[in-house]
Amino acid sequence: MIAFRGYGVKPRMSDDYTYHTELIPQMSPYYDHEWTGTYVPGDNPLWLADLHATLTEWIQQGINSFSFDQFNYKSNLGQKPGLIKTIEQIRELSRTKDPESTFSGESEVDLELDSAILDYTWNWRDYVDAGPIVSVLRFPRLNCNLEDSALAAKRCFAEGLYLSAMPSKIDEENGSAFIREKPELGRALKELAVLRKQYLPYFVKGTALGESLLSQSAPEFVRAYRLGDQLLAFVLND
Repeated sequence: MIAFRGYGVKPRMSDDYTYHTELIPQMSPYYDHEWTGTYVPGDNPLWLADLHATLTEWIQQGINSFSFDQFNYKSNLGQKPGLIKTIEQIRELSRTKDPESTFSGESEVDLELDSAILDYTWNWRDYVDAGPIVSVLRFPRLNCNLEDSALAAKRCFAEGLYLSAMPSKIDEENGSAFIREKPELGRALKELAVLRKQYLPYFVKGTALGESLLSQSAPEFVRAYRLGDQLLAFVLND
């Protein structure tokens, strides 16, 4: 978030990202501007060169997987954004070190463009109806961040989403609580772990059908997958 003069940008009050749980409000209070900064445009050539050099150095030090906060760039029709090009080069390098290396990010601009780069997203939401997307785009795998809802966990699982358990203590930051402090969520995750192991091929090799196997709408939450001549259907009484 901190701006550097060499990138040709200046801090702006509107980009204040000061945050603390004891502040009122917790985010960007008018009386505290410790993290006032600005965003460097994703097509800034100097910033892209520094990004490439930094991630290359980290890969050489043994860090091969990355998660990118706010994967943001300018989307120009018919042109591949500079950030996409840079990360493609980084991914090629990281795979030479570790073929199973991953790259994730908070997708904000274009899922189709991101699909060439991101293995999974890191967006702050729990369940959203992602059926129309997961049936078309295999990557990036959309995520959901789980606070305490067992129902959200089961919906996200049935949708084939990437589950990130991030329980929090009351009025504290994300991830400040242990999963054991959210027993309902913990029980659901254990149940889902067994189902994932049992039906993993349907998620990674199958075709997501959503609820399209139904001849008419149903009050239950239904998601299905086809794998060859086999069909798997999850029915959740929500």
